Amino acid sequence: MPVSVVGKLHLDGYFGYRYQDYRNVSPFRLGGDNRLRGFPAGALVGKNLAATNAEFRTVGIDILSAQVGLAAFYDVGAAANALE
Repeated sequence: MPVSVVGKLHLDGYFGYRYQDYRNVSPFRLGGDNRLRGFPAGALVGKNLAATNAEFRTVGIDILSAQVGLAAFYDVGAAANALE
């Protein structure tokens, strides 16, 4: 994570592809607190998944024994049964 005087940048990505799902495992789920924040848990479901996240967090400052900071993020993702 690159750290600067004002904060740090965090980049994350995930790609899941099940070519022939012969084990018949449960599908990927997007949403909730794991990926694609702001969507309800399990909003997108599928055998294949692509998701990425960019987040910038400022350095925390002390205010009355509590640390306060800001975070800006951008999430992009999709889940589907077939890649097209």
